[in-house]
Parts: sequence; structure tokens; C-alpha cells
Amino acid sequence: MSNPWLSKILQIVVTLALVALAVIVYRRTDWCKGFTPDGIMTLIAGVLAFAAVQWQMWDQRGTLRQEQDRQNRAVATAILFEIDSVFRSKIRETGKALEDTSNQDLVVKPYSLWFSVYEGNSIKLGQLRPNIVQEIVSVYGTLKRHLVTLQEYSTAVKHAHAALHEDGVDWNAMASQYRTEVVQGTPVVTLQTYYASKHLCEYAGVKFESPTIAVAAENVDLLNKKLSEIESSGTNKGQ
Repeated sequence: MSNPWLSKILQIVVTLALVALAVIVYRRTDWCKGFTPDGIMTLIAGVLAFAAVQWQMWDQRGTLRQEQDRQNRAVATAILFEIDSVFRSKIRETGKALEDTSNQDLVVKPYSLWFSVYEGNSIKLGQLRPNIVQEIVSVYGTLKRHLVTLQEYSTAVKHAHAALHEDGVDWNAMASQYRTEVVQGTPVVTLQTYYASKHLCEYAGVKFESPTIAVAAENVDLLNKKLSEIESSGTNKGQ
């Protein structure tokens, strides 16, 4: 039985209890002589019955809230560790490898862009706090765009190695362009992952610390410095 139906039934029970109480008190009371002992006892019994039903309703609502909170924390925890897994396996190490200018031939193994935990719990996200939902949606969008660019880079490298130049495509130039986009995008993705993970930890009751949460070890000041340098470089090129 769904929760709304349970609440409706309890409300009906309380209403019937009130009606029954009023009828019983009215029939057992001699209004010419005031309240009789039977009438008083009936009134007390009715009040106790009413209080018992109210307590049951209050307890039921509290139990439902606790269960909903538990489910919300479970969803947030699962999403937190999926984000952590993606960061560990596809963002952190790959970003470091591409930042090394001596490594020119990195080819990334094919991987799925299907985030099973996120996609599987999309319906339940609406139960979380709006600010948490916003961060989750935003960080997954950023992760997906970054990983798509990374795959495009890897594809361009493969074509360049195979010396494929159909339609006059310069795969080396494309690979270089995608590589730059991935390198410049890594601090952005890392910072967004950092704050999203931190807030998810606070919500789910998980300690935001390394090595449990990989991104917790990142230096925020250094990442912001890299972003400033990238933005400054882009501004100078545009002038």
C-alpha cells in the first residue's frame, strides 16, 4: 500500500473516532445532571483512543521520513562513489599523462559513457535537495563532455598512426587540438568533481578524505592557478 493511501486511511479512522466519541458521550450523559461517571469514563476512553490514533499517525510519518532519508543518503553515496571511480580511472591519471609533453602517443582504451548508477537512479534524484541535484547533474554533464573529447583525441591519434588522410583530414592537427582541450579541461573537471564530491559527502555522512575519496587529495589553490593561467593564455592568443 502506498504512503498517501495509508495517510488517507489513518485520517478516516481519526474522523470516525471523533464522531463515535461525540455520539457516545452524548448518549451516556444526562445533560440535566451534568456529566455522569459513565459519561466521564466514556469521554476519557474516547480521548485516549483519539490520542492513540494520533500517536500512530505521528509515528508512521516519522518512520516514513526516516526511511526516505535513509534511501536518499544511499542514492547520494552510490553516486558519490561512481563519480570517484570515474575520476580515478579516466580523469586523474589520463590528465597527468597528457600534461606530460613527452608523451605524444597516448591511446585511450574504449570505454562506455553510460553511468550506470546515475542513469539507474535518475528518477530518485528528485527526492534529494535541489542544490545537490543541481550539482550532480552538472558534474555528470561536465564528465561526459570531457570524456567525449578524450575519446575524440584517442580516435585522432589512431588515425594519425595509421596514416589515414581521407578527405584531406589532418589527423595529427586534430589530435593536437583535442589534446589541448583535454589538458585545459582537466582542472575544470577536477574542481567541479572536488566540490560535488565534498557536498555529497556532507549530505551522505561520508568523510571527505583521501584515499577514500580520491579527489579530496587535490590542491584546490593549484587547480585555480592552472585555470587562471589557461584563461590568461587564451586571452593573449585572442588579442
